[in-house]
Amino acid sequence: MTVPEYNEWIRKYQGVSCFVHCINHALDKAGDEAVRQMACIGWGNETKQMLNEALQALQEKKHSEIKFKKSVLTKNIDDHPYTGIKCAGYLGELVAKKTVKELGITEGKKYKIVAKCGYGDVEDVLFENDKEEIGHLGSWFFKEVEDE
Repeated sequence: MTVPEYNEWIRKYQGVSCFVHCINHALDKAGDEAVRQMACIGWGNETKQMLNEALQALQEKKHSEIKFKKSVLTKNIDDHPYTGIKCAGYLGELVAKKTVKELGITEGKKYKIVAKCGYGDVEDVLFENDKEEIGHLGSWFFKEVEDE
């Protein structure tokens, strides 16, 4: 999967994820009968949890399938359509601000950045984690490498 293909897929994923997270709110507004009918067909906390876990696993699988090219995919943030990916290839290193074992991140360790993406002021970083997988976190999670 290429980065542009992933960007197209992630837009669809976000819609499905939003649906799963917001359905209880919609049911509350629809009334008791709607809640009862959804419960009859299996909707509940266990179903929601299972769907969230499945979506998370699918997103992790898609991340692992990304094939990066050493090129700038969106040279100008004013380009239309803006893909969200600012650049890919080796983009230097950043240092993790804290340790998160589940994500394969160690505080103070340098990580190779393979892509940056985001809309507006928010920027996400795709990086090679301790497990030699592609991780995906907000840029705020990292700090610049200081000259030694």
